[in-house]
Amino acid sequence: MICMEFDIENLKHDIERIKDTHPQYADDHAFTHWWIQAVYDLKDVEKAVTGMPNDKGIDGLWIDDDKQIVNIVQIKNRTWKGKNETRQDVFQLIDNTKIFWDDAEKNNYFQTLDTGIKTELTKAIKRVKDRKYKILLSFISKGKISKELRKEAKQSAKTIKKHSRGKVEVLDYRIAAWQEVENLYMTWDLYGAPEIGDYKIDIVAGGYMQKEMIAYNDPERKLVTWIGTVNSKNIGKMYEEKTKRIFATNIRGFLDKTRVNTAMIETIKKQPQDFWYYNNGITIICDEMTSDAPSGGATSWKLEKPQIINGQQTTITLAEHNHARADVIIKVIKVPLDEPSRDGLISNIVKATNWQNPIGFSDLVSNDAYQKGLEQWFRALGYFYVRKKYGKIDFAKAGLDYSPILTIHKTNMAKSVGACILDPAELRRGQKALFDEQEHYNTLFSNPDKDFYLSCFFTRRFVEILRKSQKGKNDYSKWFNTHLLWEQLRDTIESGAGAKRFRMLHEQRCKHKSAVKSLQKVILHNYKMTRKFYRQNHAGKNENNFFKQSGLPDEFEKFSKKENKQEMKQAGKFVKDFKENLKRIKLA
Repeated sequence: MICMEFDIENLKHDIERIKDTHPQYADDHAFTHWWIQAVYDLKDVEKAVTGMPNDKGIDGLWIDDDKQIVNIVQIKNRTWKGKNETRQDVFQLIDNTKIFWDDAEKNNYFQTLDTGIKTELTKAIKRVKDRKYKILLSFISKGKISKELRKEAKQSAKTIKKHSRGKVEVLDYRIAAWQEVENLYMTWDLYGAPEIGDYKIDIVAGGYMQKEMIAYNDPERKLVTWIGTVNSKNIGKMYEEKTKRIFATNIRGFLDKTRVNTAMIETIKKQPQDFWYYNNGITIICDEMTSDAPSGGATSWKLEKPQIINGQQTTITLAEHNHARADVIIKVIKVPLDEPSRDGLISNIVKATNWQNPIGFSDLVSNDAYQKGLEQWFRALGYFYVRKKYGKIDFAKAGLDYSPILTIHKTNMAKSVGACILDPAELRRGQKALFDEQEHYNTLFSNPDKDFYLSCFFTRRFVEILRKSQKGKNDYSKWFNTHLLWEQLRDTIESGAGAKRFRMLHEQRCKHKSAVKSLQKVILHNYKMTRKFYRQNHAGKNENNFFKQSGLPDEFEKFSKKENKQEMKQAGKFVKDFKENLKRIKLA
């Protein structure tokens, strides 16, 4: 299997798309917009992007009245993977917090501050003074930040409450450099499931487990696993706060009213005290976990960037049918960012733990690096590739103004590629064969050229468009005819300029009528030939079952050469005419 590496060009493209929809943005603004949208999932990101020539380091500013937090973001739009940030740069935000409690500092600060920021910053200062809002600082760089500087800055931010004599409290100082940018883009599925912040969860004391327990410690890979018990009320609160973004790494969405989920609801309603015994629990991965466990008291866990990888059905069911007497087991696995095998390890944990509801082979590869790569590839072209089986991403909720040219489901892509390059009869075996790594998956999803996949998909689409006009339009011959058309055209449309023209032909069918008509002639002639092939060789089988047989492509080739030389000559002429028409399409 090909492992898709992080491609900086894909990230650059996404940022350029933001600039296209926001002409007022410079590069700095676009990158700030990208980060705020990905991390905080704001509805009105534009209002939070404040970067101006005289912004004094404040590139993002917004007030969260629900959480009573003032958010301040500083972006260092360096060259990608660029220089090491200096202490002065990292500490600028910390120094600027003096304006929230020192009037002299504020007056001096405001003298040269851009007027566009003054109004919102004045509101923010008033919230902190009058309503005791806390401040959340974020410093983001495309460059590098040393571990020592990160630690020093975070510790300094904690002392602001003391220096301000309790007037100002910095909730956290989040520092992110190139590594975190890369991780955000690849791991948290930008625009689909933005990264979430930390979460504090209370562990039930005096119940089934008196305190948290380290179940497994792997010092070599810095992996630690804890097990504890959580009340359903806490789970419901976590889901309410984080929404479905907390399931970004899960391989599936909510399965709704399955037999298992129905049983869970019944247990919650009628036997909540037994829920702990009947349920498999929830598995969470996180970057870091810290514990506050006073002797004889309840235990609190602070989870950095948690993701529920198993137990999505349990979480949502508990949130919707909350009961104070229902407790659930949780397992927390710390997987540090600097662990080299992080991505592969997380993927394997997800696969291994997701068996409470039935899972298809298609689901198990949803978070495969190759599938994520295809999603990025297609997004760059304006297509939406649905790699998760259950549910399409709601772009509006993700804060992205994005209307794809075409939505392509992973299963449909696998069928299209399979029909083209495999014996079409293999498709009758269903998704298991297509997505099983021991069978066809590695063959179907191993081509590094994105154009190959779109060419296969559009080959199938063109065949299906004309299939509607044919007798027996619901028969299995569509897959055979897809395979036949691919064999006729693959030398032209598989890659390169021909593939790009083929994509343009599908997107702009009304514009390239001559090419469309010549392609229709090829497909209609193929249908004519395959029906004749069936009539002479069906051996009592109906048409649908006939085309489910294996080995038909070879048999059809023999049939064509033996008895239908004139028809083959005609087919060759139609194919040649189409290829010539395709070449006339000008590339953009």
